[in-house]
Amino acid sequence: MAKRAHILLTGTALGISSLLCALPGSAMAKAAPEPAPQTISDADIVVTAQRRSESINRVPLAVQALSADALDKLQITDVESLATSVPGLQVSPAYSGVPIFTLRGIGFNTTNITATSTVGIYQDELAYPYPSMAGGPIFDLERVEVLKGPQGTLYGRNTTAGLIDFITAKPKQEFSAGGTVELGNYETYNFEGHLNVPLGDHAAFRVAFRNENSDKGWQIDQTRGDRLGKVDRWGGRALLYFAPSSSFEGLITVSGWRDRSDTQAGQAISLNLTNRLSAAAPAIGPGDFNSPTLLAYLQNNQPTRASQAGFQDADARAATVGLAPGMGAPRAHSDFISTQMRLTWSPNDQLSIISLTGYNDFKRRDVVDFGGAPLEIISTEYGPVGPKLRFWPSRRTFWERGIRY
Repeated sequence: MAKRAHILLTGTALGISSLLCALPGSAMAKAAPEPAPQTISDADIVVTAQRRSESINRVPLAVQALSADALDKLQITDVESLATSVPGLQVSPAYSGVPIFTLRGIGFNTTNITATSTVGIYQDELAYPYPSMAGGPIFDLERVEVLKGPQGTLYGRNTTAGLIDFITAKPKQEFSAGGTVELGNYETYNFEGHLNVPLGDHAAFRVAFRNENSDKGWQIDQTRGDRLGKVDRWGGRALLYFAPSSSFEGLITVSGWRDRSDTQAGQAISLNLTNRLSAAAPAIGPGDFNSPTLLAYLQNNQPTRASQAGFQDADARAATVGLAPGMGAPRAHSDFISTQMRLTWSPNDQLSIISLTGYNDFKRRDVVDFGGAPLEIISTEYGPVGPKLRFWPSRRTFWERGIRY
């Protein structure tokens, strides 16, 4: 169990809240009466499910919105914990580290890091083409919108099951700063914070981060005693808002995350001696592996019982089969950065022209132990560019035209 402490700074106030333990005593002060519960109607919830700000009651879609306060109370810090609060949504981590999204029973069960999910992932309407790009922490959000059902008309891409849109907290014309400290078992310590600074009357800057650490693995190998499950992950975001005139405004966002946590590892439960590799096996050759020496290594180190399926202890793994020195134990080495620019020009009250351009770059160089042997590193890079131009009329007519290129 983790304990949380919050610190919030605004322009003129300082607030500190933390978890307190009651101590025994002879007397206690009379508690103040609890305030009446605040009722929030559906009309107060504003979403952008149709790419325009409107009340959730006016959206003819199955949509669920979680506010920043709800995300904090539910302790939603990643996409897996998001599934605990959204009915019909399931997020399962594959052994390769790729999250598998399923919404209303529709999903794509694949471990390929370049496979497109049936559940679209977006940040401020910018698409993340691959589910693995959503592997970072969740922090400093205005809200999360989950749209259920096909969304290809407005969002495009493969969104046959629905989509998840993470709406970030935007810069404001008021100074504010805040932070959260979380402590827990398995030597867990997490930090989260944000800083919002106004830059004159027409610009503002906001930066936020979240750092997650767990130095003691919670999983224990039953045959060798190795620990697995350490967490070393952080994410950051910087936003610059500017409005040089009353008809033009822009928002530049740079966000990213890094993951150096332990990856999943296979646990041997049985051994089939009839499928042992032989030197004369015609279907398998040295060229079938990334490392030519891997076949010979497997032939010379085949285990005779399940307890030997680890081949080598994690500390002893090195460049035996072509791995770079120091890349021994199963560990993630993933880096993601996303840049986004949103420009809005409103020449009159009847029309707005919005340009949304983004660039995503994801690099993954993880060591994943699929079967106990020190396998080759998986290395993949992709960086799609997705500019888009939209014409948005007044709210009375509700039409939209878009260009993607």
